[in-house]
Amino acid sequence: MSTPYVDDPAKQGEGVPDRRRLAVLWRLLPLLRPHRGRFVLALLALFAASGITLVYPWAAREAVDIGMGSATTRDLDLIVMALIGVFVINAALVWFRHYSLSWLGERVVADLRGQVFDRILTLPLAWFHERRSGELVGRLASDVTIIQGVVSTELSMALRNGVQMLGATVLLFVIDVRLTLLMLAVVPVTVITTIYFGRKIRTMSRSVQDELAKVSGQVQESIGAIGTVQSFVREGFEAQRYRDGVEDAFGKTLHLVRWRAWFFSSSMTAGYIGVALVILFGGRALIRG
Repeated sequence: MSTPYVDDPAKQGEGVPDRRRLAVLWRLLPLLRPHRGRFVLALLALFAASGITLVYPWAAREAVDIGMGSATTRDLDLIVMALIGVFVINAALVWFRHYSLSWLGERVVADLRGQVFDRILTLPLAWFHERRSGELVGRLASDVTIIQGVVSTELSMALRNGVQMLGATVLLFVIDVRLTLLMLAVVPVTVITTIYFGRKIRTMSRSVQDELAKVSGQVQESIGAIGTVQSFVREGFEAQRYRDGVEDAFGKTLHLVRWRAWFFSSSMTAGYIGVALVILFGGRALIRG
């Protein structure tokens, strides 16, 4: 009986707590430590660019107030000139942040691939006999690349959105405490929705990666024994087996996409409901004077 391409996720979870949490990202710190200077500069640029974006609503409000209450355009011209300068500074910060985090992502992937391959070469022969070489190649090529997206894109987006949300919340509390608390009432619902969908999406993402690893193993097996395949006229069978694996991966990916779509739509709806509540009660308070 042949061994599976990948380990059964259900068996892996028996008696072992699920450690695939955000805390796992801390294991990347040894890879980032040699480049901590560049990482710190990228974070500073990210925080500065995110903070600058909070100036835009204030500038728009000032421009509207000046346009409605001033007979001259001098103050308005000054605000627009200042905004153009802020735009240039923000563009430079965004360029530096994007380049630095992308460089870090590529560097981490390169270092991680080397470490993973070094580790694979030291494993006992029995470990290789239980796995297909195509699976290992697929894991090394695709799974490690996911880390690049985490470091260069997802981490950047999370930090940027976090800084902007924190700064905007502080500004909103300064403007109106009651309306801000009303808007924040949707936060618990959003958090619960994120946790629920996050667990489902994480499980399905791993299932997709496992399916792709199986397909890679099948390709390696067929090409590695191409002489045997052609000798027994099994080209059609192997081609169909590959297509079936690709279709299975496609089906699981669509299932994952549907859950992600539900997550995004639910989160956005909760946010829009908060905005609608602020408009409703804020408008009524304005009418009452």
